[in-house]
Amino acid sequence: MARKRLPAAGEEAVHFEGEYRIKAPQDRIYSVLVEPQRVVRYLPDVEVMTLETIDADTVRGKVKTGISFLKGIFSVEAKIVERVPPRHARMKVHSQGMGSTFDIETTMDLKADGPETRVGWAADVATRGTVASIGARLLPRIVEKKTKDFLEALRADLEGGGHASKRRKATR
Repeated sequence: MARKRLPAAGEEAVHFEGEYRIKAPQDRIYSVLVEPQRVVRYLPDVEVMTLETIDADTVRGKVKTGISFLKGIFSVEAKIVERVPPRHARMKVHSQGMGSTFDIETTMDLKADGPETRVGWAADVATRGTVASIGARLLPRIVEKKTKDFLEALRADLEGGGHASKRRKATR
């Protein structure tokens, strides 16, 4: 699922991709995935401190999260840079905190397949700073686990009628 791309100087960069299926209509899944205010509910180990909608495609805020033993507060800006409803979206995320910077570009491609929707996704993650130097070896495993947790929460919510995100939100 993970493979390295050629990093810039002082940067660690990894490419991730995969596919999953959800028993829900394509347009319903798409509407969740292109709304950052909703997506954040499914992110594992993320406590939203502030989240402000800048425009229809951009949110900015502060979150408390971590990678392995590195935990702290990060500023984050997420922007949807491409939409082809209900089939495709591309998002860029920039985050800074604890002497580290993350730049993530992710794409999602959805296709109806009977009662299910296939969701293909890819993400390029570039890190600089403390996380790049300390956590680079751990990054692929951590991203894979957090991605799996995110997808399971999303699947449980969309297939189960909205209960998973309410439970997750209440525990934060």
